[in-house]
Amino acid sequence: MPSTPGPRVTRTAGACSVAAAAVLAGCAVNPFAVPSDSVYRLDVGTCLDGDAGSGGIADFTPTACDRPHHGEIYARIAIPDGDQLSEDELGATADTECGYEFEHYVGTGLPQSEFEMATALDGREATCIAVDPTGATTGSVAGTRR
Repeated sequence: MPSTPGPRVTRTAGACSVAAAAVLAGCAVNPFAVPSDSVYRLDVGTCLDGDAGSGGIADFTPTACDRPHHGEIYARIAIPDGDQLSEDELGATADTECGYEFEHYVGTGLPQSEFEMATALDGREATCIAVDPTGATTGSVAGTRR
């Protein structure tokens, strides 16, 4: 009996997210084991401290948005049941949908933003996180147009 793959995380810089084709063509995909009690239970608007580059989304912890932090959950995406999709296809769909939601939440497109996007995929559910690679963001990124 095949095992179900664990959650996967992708981290995308603005330059890689110009379109879904760019995501499919060249953005790095970094799988991380994500415990079920991590970002998947947090609400949109929750600010996170940690660094996705070191240990992945599992290293993010909730923090007050008025303190310097690395990221903020800006959307949750449910990929509808239907076609049997590979892990790569699910990841590409999540990245595309998170890219659309980024502009609605932050107020600017990912290619123009100073933030990056991290997508934590657990089955057919994705958590979309706006990531400040410098870890210097204070306050919510919602509507900042940065």
